Amino acid sequence: MAKKKDPKPLVQEQPEPKETAPQLPSNLAEASVALELIGHLFREAIALSAETDEKIAEIRAATDKAIRPLQEKAGQCFKDLQAFAEANRAELTESGKQKTVRLATGTMSWRDDPPSVRVEDKEAAIKDAQRRRLQRFLRPKVELDKKAMLAEPQVAQRITGVTIVREEKFSVKPENSALDLNAEIIAKLLKAQTK
Repeated sequence: MAKKKDPKPLVQEQPEPKETAPQLPSNLAEASVALELIGHLFREAIALSAETDEKIAEIRAATDKAIRPLQEKAGQCFKDLQAFAEANRAELTESGKQKTVRLATGTMSWRDDPPSVRVEDKEAAIKDAQRRRLQRFLRPKVELDKKAMLAEPQVAQRITGVTIVREEKFSVKPENSALDLNAEIIAKLLKAQTK
């Protein structure tokens, strides 16, 4: 009897890079090695992520193709059931005395949605409400204009609770890479990986 081969794992372990950077570089040569390692590690991570995304897309496409006929058939069954229920509503609801019909396999019911407001032309509705002095239907929206504050930082900082902030961030850009990494980006990437 032939032995079954184990399926190829979705993500294969990658070999460690040849050079590893010291924990804390002590000179420019070691810093250069650390930067090269960062670039290598992120390129490997991106490649693995892309490979995984491609396989997920293939699986999703195959699943969607298999699901579509089931959804279409269920949708048609729903439409047919609704047509039957509407044609026989008086009998099914005892002339409107009830809104739910219990069957051996489930229920059919008619429910009113909660009231909602539909506005065809928002600007026209606002102008008409103002003209009619129906202020209770209008909500003024007051926001701070941060762009204007940046244009006049000395004046803006006089406002309680407003501070003009300028932060310096350390970043690295490995050679031959579009990556421009800083601590915030790395923290987000690591957080995304733990989800």
